[in-house]
Amino acid sequence: MTDAGGGAPPAAPEAGGGAPAQGGDSGSSAVAPSVITTGEAAIRTDDPAAAAVAFTDAAIELGGTVSRSETSSSGDSPRAEVTVRIPADEYQTLVDRLGEFGEVEHQSSTSEDVGQEVADLQARRDALQASIDRLTELMASSETTADLLEAEAMITQRQAELDSLTAQLTYLQDQVAMSTLTVEFATDAVASSYTSPSVWERAWRFFTDSLEGIVLFVAGILPWAVVLGAVAWVVLAITRRRRPGPATPGFPLRERAPKSKGSSPITKADAPEVPRGGDESK
Repeated sequence: MTDAGGGAPPAAPEAGGGAPAQGGDSGSSAVAPSVITTGEAAIRTDDPAAAAVAFTDAAIELGGTVSRSETSSSGDSPRAEVTVRIPADEYQTLVDRLGEFGEVEHQSSTSEDVGQEVADLQARRDALQASIDRLTELMASSETTADLLEAEAMITQRQAELDSLTAQLTYLQDQVAMSTLTVEFATDAVASSYTSPSVWERAWRFFTDSLEGIVLFVAGILPWAVVLGAVAWVVLAITRRRRPGPATPGFPLRERAPKSKGSSPITKADAPEVPRGGDESK
């Protein structure tokens, strides 16, 4: 799009300074770095709980927040672990102060530049917003209901995509603005022998956590299953009691023997009585 009021006069200086203008554009269009910094450290101290509290206070003084805190005092090996989010400008300041809370065993930091991803999300978001604005103008000037509904459907789809991109961009910007630092505080024995859990240990921990969830689910649903089972048994018993029993079949007064050729049928009264048990001569 060009400015109709400017016309040719503004275009002449741009054409005259072709190469420098391109160089300037390339410099101005360079992607600004957006760095996400995460770090971890292990500190040996005689009182891990107190050191964790002091570290938390220092992080809050620098404008940080505590995202996770865990303290364990089992046996003779107390330990504490704190994860804080600190403004990116104050991250190194907090790292330099780690020695105030005990002896630093190790400290490491990782930086990831997501500037290209942030720039891409911003460009896509701006393009979607411009498309939504144009569709809104088309809706205002639409003459038929079909055009209005089509424009509205397109706006709805683009708005959903815009919301998703905005959420991703907000998350990345928050990660860039606030760095993450996790510090473990432990006594001398624990800090010297501590090693990160292996794959099998993490898998076993996941299995036990899942098993615990299943047990809790069964324990929670078991009383309801007993109550529902009792109700179902009562209903079934009442239903069976109200159901009429089978009719008793009648018995014929006279049993007929199979007919033989040339003989009359023999009734039960005419049949000779056969003694049961004992000697037949008696």
